[in-house]
Amino acid sequence: MNSPVNARLHSRYVASQKLVRSVATFSIFLSAFLLFSLQPFFAKMVLPRLGGSAAVWSVAVVFFQSVLLAGYGYAHFLASRFSLQNAIIIHLAVIAAAFVSLPVALPHGWASPPADGEVMWLIGLLSVSVGLPFFAVSANGPLLQSWFASSRHEDSHDPYFLYAASNIGSFASLFLYVLLIEPIFELPAQGKLWTAGFVLLFAFVALTGWLTMQHRKSSPPRLAIPDLQASEVALVAQTAGWTERLVWIGLAFIPSALLVAFTSFISTDIGAAPFLWILPLSLYLLTFVIVFGNNADWWYGRTEMILPLLIALVVILFTKLTVYILPNWFSAIVHTATFFFISLHCHGILARRRPVSQYLTQFYFSMSIGGVLGGIVVGLCTRHLFNWNVEYYILIIATFFLLKDYAGASIVRTLTFIAGLSLVLTVSALATNSILKLVFSGIETSYYAICFLLFLSIFYYAPRRPIVVPAICITLMMFGYVNSPLFRPLYLERNFYGQVTVFKSSDNEARVLSHGTTIHGAMRLKDADSSDRPVPLTYYTSDGGLNAAIVAARANAGGRLGITGIVGVGTGSLACQFQPGEKLEMVEIDPLVLRIAQDPQYFRFLQSCANDALFSIGDGRLVLANAPDAHFDHLIVDAFSSDAVPAHLLTVEAMDIFMRKIKKGGMLVLHLSNRHLDLTGVASANAKKLGWQSAVALHEPVNNAETANLASATEVAVLVRNREDFGDLLKDPRWKTVSTEGIKPWTDGYSNVLHAMWRRYVGL
Repeated sequence: MNSPVNARLHSRYVASQKLVRSVATFSIFLSAFLLFSLQPFFAKMVLPRLGGSAAVWSVAVVFFQSVLLAGYGYAHFLASRFSLQNAIIIHLAVIAAAFVSLPVALPHGWASPPADGEVMWLIGLLSVSVGLPFFAVSANGPLLQSWFASSRHEDSHDPYFLYAASNIGSFASLFLYVLLIEPIFELPAQGKLWTAGFVLLFAFVALTGWLTMQHRKSSPPRLAIPDLQASEVALVAQTAGWTERLVWIGLAFIPSALLVAFTSFISTDIGAAPFLWILPLSLYLLTFVIVFGNNADWWYGRTEMILPLLIALVVILFTKLTVYILPNWFSAIVHTATFFFISLHCHGILARRRPVSQYLTQFYFSMSIGGVLGGIVVGLCTRHLFNWNVEYYILIIATFFLLKDYAGASIVRTLTFIAGLSLVLTVSALATNSILKLVFSGIETSYYAICFLLFLSIFYYAPRRPIVVPAICITLMMFGYVNSPLFRPLYLERNFYGQVTVFKSSDNEARVLSHGTTIHGAMRLKDADSSDRPVPLTYYTSDGGLNAAIVAARANAGGRLGITGIVGVGTGSLACQFQPGEKLEMVEIDPLVLRIAQDPQYFRFLQSCANDALFSIGDGRLVLANAPDAHFDHLIVDAFSSDAVPAHLLTVEAMDIFMRKIKKGGMLVLHLSNRHLDLTGVASANAKKLGWQSAVALHEPVNNAETANLASATEVAVLVRNREDFGDLLKDPRWKTVSTEGIKPWTDGYSNVLHAMWRRYVGL
C-alpha cells in the first residue's frame, strides 16, 4: 500500500513532468508564432519600396529559409559542442543581443532599390532589419527540443511532438495575422506587439533552460523509439551517416521547392487573389503538424492515403489547360490538393525516418539545408533558366518516383536518380536551347524539357509500375497539345515582377498582353500594319471610365490638356486617348513591360500616339516623390501587377504625394478594376481623410467589331480638391459618391485587404 509520503512524491513528480512539457511546448509554440508573424509584418513594411510585386514574398521566403538554416546550424553546434549549462547561457546571450534590432523598422539609407539587382537589395534590407532577431528565434525549435530530450521527462526519448507544436504556432500565426492582427493594428503597433512577444519568449526560454537543468538526465539519452522492432531501432540508430543525411536533404528539398513554385504558380497562372500567397505556406506547415504529431504513423503507406496523391498527380498533369478552359476556383482546388498531398507524402517519409533524440539537431539541420536549397533553386535560379514556371510541373512529375513505401536504402537510389535526371534535364535544356530555337522557331525549350523527363520516366516505370505508363504517355500527348499553335505565345518572359505574355486572341482578331492571368491591354491585328492610330481596347476604350475622366479634364482645361502623368504603361493603350500636342510623362516599374510596349512588332500605341512621351523606370510612388510639386495638370494611376494589390499606392500618404504633384484644379484618377477587391471605398475614405472630394464609377463594356470584343468593365475613382474641379464629369449618372461608413482609410501602417475582399464578394 502506498504511503502518503510516496503519494505526495508521485504527485510532485507528475506535476513537474507536466510543467517541463508545458513550458517547453509553449516556448516552442511562441517561437514559431513570432517567426511567422514577422514574415508578413516585415514584407508588408517593405512592399512600398518594391512596388507590391509577388516576387517580394518569394525572395523573402528564401531569405527566411536561409536564416532558419543558419539558426538550425547554430543549434546543432551548441547541442553537439557545449554542455547543457553552457549552451543555455550562450543562447540566452544571443537572444539578448537581438534586442538591439528592436523594434523592427526600416533602417535609414534604404529608401529605394536600384534599377537592377532588386533581389540582392531586398536580401540586404532583410538582413539588416530582421536578420538578428529572426536568427535568434529560429534556433529555438531544435535547440529547445534537444534540451527537452536531455531531461528525465517520460517523453524525452521521442521529442518530435514538439516539432508539431512548433508548426501549429506557425500555422496559427499566419491566419491570425490575416484575420486579426493586420485588420486591427497598424504597423507601429504590430512592431510593439512583436517586441513584447520577444520579451516574453526570452523569459520562457530562460525558464525552459532552468527547468531542464533541474530535471536533466544523469546518463546519455536512450537510443530507442517506442513501437519499433529491434531491426528498425538499429536502422534508426545509424542516422548519423552522410547517406541518411542526404536522404533527409532530398526529401525536404522537393516540398520546399514546390512551395515556392506553387506560390509563384497560383500568383500568375491561377490569379493573384489576396492571401493565396499565405495559403501554400499554411498547408506546408500543416503537413508537418500531421506527420510529426503523436500517433501520426497510422496514415503512412496506407492505400487510402496514397490514392489521393496518385489521383491529384494525374489530374494536375491533365489540367495544364484548366487555366484556359475551366474556372479559376476549380484550378485552385486541384493544384492546392496536389501540393498538399505531395508535401504530406514527402514529410511523412521524413517523419518515418526521424532519428533518435541524440541526432535531433542534425536531423533538423539537414532538413533545413534541403529547404533552403529548394527555395534558392526555384526562387532565385529557375526564372533565369526558364521563361515560364516549368519548374512547378517538373517537381510534380518528380513526385511520381516517391509513390512507394520505401524501406532501407532503396530511397537513396530513387533520390539519386531524381537528382541525376534533373541535372541531365537542366544541362540538356541549356545546351540545346539555341538549336531548338533555330529548328523550332517560337517553341518553348521548356516544353521539350518536360517531354524529355516524361520520356525517361517510362523506362523507369515500365518494369516496376506498368499502370503509371499510360498516364505518362497521355501526359506527353497533353504537352504536345499545349505546344500547338493555339497555345503558343508570341512572346513569353518572366522576371522579378512576374510573367508577361503576348498572345493572339482566340478569334485571331487581336494581340493581347497579359501579366500573370490579368489582361493589361490589347491591339486589333488590323491596326498592326495600318498608319492610323490604333483603337484602344480592354479598359481603355472610348466609352470606359478612364477616357471619361480624360474628356472631363480636357473640357476643364479649355479643350487641351497640359502635362499628364501616368503611373503604369501596360501596352500604352491609354496614350491613344490623348490628342496630338498633349504631353505625357509615364512611369513603369517593370522594364520588360515598357520594352514590349515600345516594340512596334507587338503594339503600336506608343509609337503612334506618344512618340514624344517621357518615360521613367521605377516604382510610381518613389519616382513621383522626387518630381517637382504642381508639375502635372492631372495624374492617372494605373499600376496593378496582375491582380496584385499595390496597397502602397492607395494609402493616405501616397495620395497626398500624388496630389502635391498636381496643379490646382487638377484631377487624380485611380484605375481600381480588380476581380477580388472593392477598392473604391478605400479611395473615397482616403479622400475624405485628406479633405478632398471623390467620385467613382463602374463603366460596363460595349463589345462590338470596333473593340474586337475585348472591351472590359472599368472601376475608376476621381479625386479633386474642390467639387467644381469635377467639371462636367458628374453630369454622367454613372459617377457617384461612395459611402465610407465602416471603412477605415488605408495608411502606410494600416491596410485591410480582407475587408476589401469582403466588400467585393458580399457587397457590404
